[in-house]
Amino acid sequence: MAFNSAVQANVQNVDGGELLVTAPYAVTSYDSFQDGLKIGRIAQIKAGVVSNLDGTSTPDICGVVRRDVANATVAGETISADYSLRADVVDFGRVTVFTATGAVPTEGSAVYVINNTSADAGKVTQNSSATGALALTDVVFYKEVKAGVWTVTLKKFIK
Repeated sequence: MAFNSAVQANVQNVDGGELLVTAPYAVTSYDSFQDGLKIGRIAQIKAGVVSNLDGTSTPDICGVVRRDVANATVAGETISADYSLRADVVDFGRVTVFTATGAVPTEGSAVYVINNTSADAGKVTQNSSATGALALTDVVFYKEVKAGVWTVTLKKFIK
């Protein structure tokens, strides 16, 4: 579901990886990406390839993996190298992301990303003491879309 204008209340059925284009934004396309890159999660650049977070010490965060607008919105969706030529990553603006298990964000609170090998890797939380939590500078929670999905604001370019 792509849209060029909307208010937050109208997008409650989207999952992570949806770009809200009602505010300024930037998206970078990468030709080199990990097969199985998880949509709606924070990603890293590792050895020149956009990859899922995996516990790498001091990862080079590049942004939120954007859903391919030609595909359906499906929870847990990934980008397959067999079907996609590139991966789009939102590195500025507002985008929906999946929240980690037990996360209870509030509007305006700081965003931390889970950087480990758990099922929550790449998901976000407000809990700075969560296992593998890394602070994301100039990223805040904006609005809850539905349980497990929040819109975050990337106030400055991540990459």
